[in-house]
Amino acid sequence: MARPGGAYGKPMSNEVESAQQELVEEFAFFDDWMDRYQYLIDLGRRLPEFPEEFRNDEHRIRGCQSQVWFTAMRGDDGRLVFQAISDAAIVSGLIAVLLRIYSCLLYTSPSPRDELADLVC
Repeated sequence: MARPGGAYGKPMSNEVESAQQELVEEFAFFDDWMDRYQYLIDLGRRLPEFPEEFRNDEHRIRGCQSQVWFTAMRGDDGRLVFQAISDAAIVSGLIAVLLRIYSCLLYTSPSPRDELADLVC
């Protein structure tokens, strides 16, 4: 599903909320917390292959106990595409959740770094 950008290049909140609601419903399907953890791990296992060229210190997130590599680039259509991976199963699952919510949104800032600042701030 395409997610258009909002005013000033920020993602439309209803698109983010829609992705969040889908995830809430998926996790609500499981009655047991262990099943939810397993589903989170499964989401992480289904992450696309992370390019070896980005598995370096420049793309490593510091301060994590596990190894996490992250990159952001703008697609040909102007959408900001995030890629990330971890060496830990649960962290990879958490990454999958975040990518599902925030990746492929349309932004208008000149650089992915500016977009990341907008998401974090």
